Amino acid sequence: MKTALTVLLFGAIVGYASAAAFQCYSCSSTLTANSDCRDSVENITTVSCADDSSCFAAVVKVGTLLTKIDRGCTPNCVSDDSCMNQIGSGICRMCCKGEKCNSMTPGGAEMAGVSAALLLMSSLFTVLGAV
Repeated sequence: MKTALTVLLFGAIVGYASAAAFQCYSCSSTLTANSDCRDSVENITTVSCADDSSCFAAVVKVGTLLTKIDRGCTPNCVSDDSCMNQIGSGICRMCCKGEKCNSMTPGGAEMAGVSAALLLMSSLFTVLGAV
């Protein structure tokens, strides 16, 4: 009887530990220049994420402006990079599994700088090629 009780207790502890396997940053914000949800994730709250779920970070872009960001945990996460299209509008979503892995901002300003540099180089080569 003691053995069965020990096995049940051990199973309950292991089951509880795996149910809250890791933490995800959690926030939802309309973006402003000082949004912690965008830049200072160490200042925002976390939520427990079950082992069969994923952390996510999602942004809504309109042109070059990041207008909204969400971070959290979800059981059915699908990554999406539609905000990286030619007009730069849409939703970018990053999914990950692991402790506080959703600190990156998908489709963020760092990509805008790379795009601007590539556009400048392309224009320069076009002008030089025409000379």
